[in-house]
Amino acid sequence: MTSAALPAATVKPSSGRLESLIIWIACAVIAVGCVSYATARAKQHPVPKLLQWQVSALGGLSVVDQAIHSSLLAAADEIAENYTFTSRWKTVKDLAERLNPPFYQDAFWKENGSVTWTLHAANPDDTAAGAYYMGTGGKAQGQGAYLLIMAHVHAGIATAQQNTVWIHPKNNPPPPTVVKPEALIRQGWKQVIAYRGADELRNLKGR
Repeated sequence: MTSAALPAATVKPSSGRLESLIIWIACAVIAVGCVSYATARAKQHPVPKLLQWQVSALGGLSVVDQAIHSSLLAAADEIAENYTFTSRWKTVKDLAERLNPPFYQDAFWKENGSVTWTLHAANPDDTAAGAYYMGTGGKAQGQGAYLLIMAHVHAGIATAQQNTVWIHPKNNPPPPTVVKPEALIRQGWKQVIAYRGADELRNLKGR
Protein backbone atom coordinates (compact mmCIF):
# COMPACT_ATOMS: atom_id res chain seq x y z
CA MET A 1 0.00 0.00 0.00
CA THR A 2 1.53 3.21 -1.11
CA SER A 3 1.27 6.18 1.15
CA ALA A 4 -0.13 9.42 -0.26
CA ALA A 5 2.52 11.95 -1.17
CA LEU A 6 2.72 14.79 1.31
CA PRO A 7 2.42 18.28 -0.15
CA ALA A 8 5.72 20.10 -0.34
CA ALA A 9 6.16 22.66 2.41
CA THR A 10 6.34 26.24 1.20
CA VAL A 11 8.60 28.64 3.09
CA LYS A 12 7.72 32.23 2.54
CA PRO A 13 10.69 34.54 2.42
CA SER A 14 10.75 37.00 5.23
CA SER A 15 9.95 40.52 4.22
CA GLY A 16 12.96 42.73 3.46
CA ARG A 17 11.15 45.89 4.44
CA LEU A 18 12.37 45.83 8.02
CA GLU A 19 15.99 45.25 7.03
CA SER A 20 15.80 48.04 4.42
CA LEU A 21 14.31 50.41 6.97
CA ILE A 22 17.11 49.63 9.44
CA ILE A 23 19.76 50.29 6.77
CA TRP A 24 18.17 53.60 5.80
CA ILE A 25 17.98 54.69 9.42
CA ALA A 26 21.64 53.76 9.97
CA CYS A 27 22.70 55.74 6.88
CA ALA A 28 20.70 58.75 8.03
CA VAL A 29 22.29 58.63 11.48
CA ILE A 30 25.79 58.46 9.94
CA ALA A 31 25.03 61.36 7.59
CA VAL A 32 23.70 63.52 10.42
CA GLY A 33 26.74 62.66 12.50
CA CYS A 34 29.12 63.66 9.71
CA VAL A 35 27.35 66.98 9.14
CA SER A 36 27.34 67.73 12.87
CA TYR A 37 31.07 66.90 13.13
CA ALA A 38 31.93 69.08 10.14
CA THR A 39 29.87 71.97 11.49
CA ALA A 40 31.46 71.72 14.93
CA ARG A 41 34.93 71.54 13.41
CA ALA A 42 34.27 74.58 11.24
CA LYS A 43 33.26 76.55 14.34
CA GLN A 44 36.36 75.41 16.20
CA HIS A 45 38.64 76.25 13.24
CA PRO A 46 37.05 79.22 11.45
CA VAL A 47 38.57 80.40 8.18
CA PRO A 48 40.66 83.53 8.81
CA LYS A 49 39.08 86.61 7.29
CA LEU A 50 41.01 88.39 4.58
CA LEU A 51 42.61 91.63 5.70
CA GLN A 52 42.30 94.83 3.71
CA TRP A 53 45.72 94.33 2.15
CA GLN A 54 45.04 90.72 1.12
CA VAL A 55 43.15 89.28 -1.85
CA SER A 56 41.60 85.86 -2.38
CA ALA A 57 43.24 83.69 -5.03
CA LEU A 58 39.84 82.34 -6.00
CA GLY A 59 37.43 85.23 -5.61
CA GLY A 60 39.67 88.27 -5.99
CA LEU A 61 41.73 87.53 -9.10
CA SER A 62 40.92 87.49 -12.78
CA VAL A 63 41.35 84.30 -14.78
CA VAL A 64 44.71 85.56 -16.08
CA ASP A 65 45.90 86.51 -12.60
CA GLN A 66 44.83 83.10 -11.26
CA ALA A 67 46.83 81.34 -13.97
CA ILE A 68 49.96 83.36 -13.24
CA HIS A 69 49.54 82.97 -9.47
CA SER A 70 49.30 79.18 -9.78
CA SER A 71 52.33 78.96 -12.04
CA LEU A 72 54.37 81.16 -9.69
CA LEU A 73 53.63 78.85 -6.77
CA ALA A 74 54.81 75.86 -8.82
CA ALA A 75 57.96 77.69 -9.93
CA ALA A 76 58.68 78.76 -6.35
CA ASP A 77 59.13 75.15 -5.28
CA GLU A 78 61.83 74.57 -7.89
CA ILE A 79 63.50 77.92 -7.17
CA ALA A 80 63.60 77.17 -3.44
CA GLU A 81 64.93 73.64 -3.95
CA ASN A 82 67.70 74.94 -6.19
CA TYR A 83 68.64 77.60 -3.63
CA THR A 84 68.83 74.99 -0.88
CA PHE A 85 71.54 73.09 -2.77
CA THR A 86 73.36 75.93 -4.54
CA SER A 87 72.72 79.08 -2.42
CA ARG A 88 71.88 80.75 -5.73
CA TRP A 89 68.61 82.18 -6.97
CA LYS A 90 67.66 81.01 -10.43
CA THR A 91 67.68 83.77 -13.03
CA VAL A 92 64.73 84.42 -15.32
CA LYS A 93 66.82 82.94 -18.13
CA ASP A 94 67.42 79.79 -16.06
CA LEU A 95 63.69 79.38 -15.49
CA ALA A 96 62.86 79.99 -19.14
CA GLU A 97 65.41 77.39 -20.24
CA ARG A 98 63.81 74.95 -17.81
CA LEU A 99 60.44 75.69 -19.48
CA ASN A 100 59.00 76.99 -16.19
CA PRO A 101 55.81 79.02 -16.64
CA PRO A 102 55.17 81.91 -16.39
CA PHE A 103 58.79 82.68 -17.34
CA TYR A 104 59.00 80.52 -20.46
CA GLN A 105 57.69 82.44 -23.46
CA ASP A 106 55.28 79.92 -24.91
CA ALA A 107 51.54 79.91 -25.69
CA PHE A 108 50.71 80.12 -21.96
CA TRP A 109 52.89 83.21 -21.66
CA LYS A 110 51.17 84.90 -24.63
CA GLU A 111 47.66 83.97 -23.50
CA ASN A 112 48.32 85.50 -20.08
CA GLY A 113 49.59 88.92 -21.05
CA SER A 114 53.19 88.37 -22.24
CA VAL A 115 54.48 89.57 -18.88
CA THR A 116 58.12 90.70 -18.58
CA TRP A 117 59.94 89.12 -15.64
CA THR A 118 62.99 90.39 -13.78
CA LEU A 119 64.96 89.08 -10.79
CA HIS A 120 65.83 91.52 -8.02
CA ALA A 121 68.16 91.03 -5.09
CA ALA A 122 66.63 91.98 -1.78
CA ASN A 123 67.73 95.05 0.10
CA PRO A 124 70.55 94.03 2.50
CA ASP A 125 68.64 95.71 5.33
CA ASP A 126 65.59 93.56 4.56
CA THR A 127 66.94 90.54 6.40
CA ALA A 128 63.88 88.31 5.93
CA ALA A 129 63.99 88.39 2.13
CA GLY A 130 66.38 86.67 -0.23
CA ALA A 131 65.22 87.86 -3.65
CA TYR A 132 62.08 88.56 -5.61
CA TYR A 133 60.81 88.05 -9.14
CA MET A 134 58.75 90.90 -10.58
CA GLY A 135 56.34 90.67 -13.49
CA THR A 136 55.33 93.87 -15.30
CA GLY A 137 53.97 95.12 -18.60
CA GLY A 138 51.17 92.59 -18.91
CA LYS A 139 48.99 93.17 -21.97
CA ALA A 140 45.83 91.42 -20.80
CA GLN A 141 42.87 93.68 -20.07
CA GLY A 142 43.05 95.11 -16.55
CA GLN A 143 46.23 93.18 -15.80
CA GLY A 144 48.43 94.34 -12.94
CA ALA A 145 51.95 93.52 -11.79
CA TYR A 146 53.24 90.56 -9.79
CA LEU A 147 55.82 89.79 -7.14
CA LEU A 148 57.09 86.36 -6.16
CA ILE A 149 59.04 86.98 -2.97
CA MET A 150 61.51 84.25 -2.10
CA ALA A 151 62.21 84.74 1.58
CA HIS A 152 64.36 82.56 3.75
CA VAL A 153 64.66 82.56 7.51
CA HIS A 154 67.54 80.84 9.24
CA ALA A 155 66.49 78.81 12.28
CA GLY A 156 69.63 77.28 13.72
CA ILE A 157 71.13 75.12 10.99
CA ALA A 158 67.87 74.90 9.08
CA THR A 159 66.52 77.32 6.50
CA ALA A 160 62.77 77.82 6.20
CA GLN A 161 61.35 79.06 2.92
CA GLN A 162 58.49 81.54 3.18
CA ASN A 163 57.44 82.39 -0.37
CA THR A 164 54.58 84.79 -1.05
CA VAL A 165 52.87 86.21 -4.12
CA TRP A 166 51.73 89.82 -4.28
CA ILE A 167 49.77 91.70 -6.93
CA HIS A 168 49.53 95.39 -7.83
CA PRO A 169 46.63 97.06 -9.69
CA LYS A 170 49.04 98.90 -12.03
CA ASN A 171 51.02 96.86 -14.52
CA ASN A 172 54.21 98.96 -14.32
CA PRO A 173 54.79 100.05 -10.71
CA PRO A 174 58.35 100.81 -9.62
CA PRO A 175 60.29 97.86 -8.16
CA PRO A 176 60.02 97.95 -4.37
CA THR A 177 63.23 98.72 -2.53
CA VAL A 178 62.02 96.83 0.55
CA VAL A 179 59.70 93.83 0.40
CA LYS A 180 58.55 93.75 4.00
CA PRO A 181 54.75 93.56 4.13
CA GLU A 182 54.27 97.00 5.67
CA ALA A 183 56.37 98.62 2.92
CA LEU A 184 54.56 96.76 0.13
CA ILE A 185 51.15 97.66 1.56
CA ARG A 186 52.04 101.36 1.55
CA GLN A 187 52.98 101.05 -2.14
CA GLY A 188 49.61 99.51 -3.06
CA TRP A 189 50.57 95.83 -3.23
CA LYS A 190 48.21 93.11 -1.99
CA GLN A 191 49.20 89.65 -0.85
CA VAL A 192 47.43 86.78 -2.61
CA ILE A 193 45.98 84.32 -0.10
CA ALA A 194 45.19 80.82 -1.34
CA TYR A 195 42.97 78.94 1.09
CA ARG A 196 41.67 75.47 0.33
CA GLY A 197 38.76 75.38 -2.11
CA ALA A 198 36.08 74.84 0.54
CA ASP A 199 37.53 77.62 2.68
CA GLU A 200 37.61 79.96 -0.32
CA LEU A 201 33.93 79.31 -0.95
CA ARG A 202 33.06 80.03 2.68
CA ASN A 203 34.93 83.32 2.42
CA LEU A 204 33.06 84.22 -0.75
CA LYS A 205 29.70 83.50 0.87
CA GLY A 206 30.66 85.31 4.05
CA ARG A 207 30.14 82.26 6.26
